[in-house]
Parts: sequence; structure tokens; C-alpha cells
Amino acid sequence: MQASSKKRLRPATAETEGQSTFRQGRLKGKYTHETESDPVEYEVLVQLKSEVLDPEGRAIQEVLKLQGVTGVTAVTVAKRYLVTLEAGCKNPDATIQDVAARYLANPVAQVFQVKQLFP
Repeated sequence: MQASSKKRLRPATAETEGQSTFRQGRLKGKYTHETESDPVEYEVLVQLKSEVLDPEGRAIQEVLKLQGVTGVTAVTVAKRYLVTLEAGCKNPDATIQDVAARYLANPVAQVFQVKQLFP
């Protein structure tokens, strides 16, 4: 028989309580990996550059004005990507920057921000 390549999760115990947790809060209870390294999760926020017209944001702003909402001076529409890199990735920060710059954002009209979420 072949051993399963999937990581097994086990409930956290008093001995493992201080170790890193896997997506704590997204699962019921706390779970820890049986391996020491965890996958790395990033959030990539992509939006239009300030000098590029945002017709969708402008339309939302106008609808809010028509609905009687006051005080809204600007609306910007953005896309949010959640990207998880495997634990064995040699340089996750450089990898996510490259992915965002080459595949998720159009460098002519958009800018992006990267934020590490887990761990």
C-alpha cells in the first residue's frame, strides 16, 4: 500500500497548544499539522491606478447619491485574490510578488498590494 500524501490534521492538545495552527477560526476547534511547516496564505488586492477612470466605482457612487446616502466622496472597485503557497516554497514572498505582477494585475492600468495572512 502507498502512504497518503495528504497532511493529516489532529486536534490540538496541551502539548501542541503553542505551536502554529492551521487556519485557526475557519475550522471548528483548533487543529495542528503533523509537520512543522505550514502553507503560506496571501491576500492580493488589485485595483485601478488613481489616474485611470473607474466607471464601475463612479456608477456605485452615483447610485448611493440617488439613494440619499451622503458623505461618500469616492468609490473604488478592487479585486481580492486569496493565494495559498505550499509549505515547501523556497521564497514565498518573491513568488507571490511575481504571481501578482505577472498574472493578477495589468501593470498598465492597475496596482496591487500583497499581505500575508497565514502563518
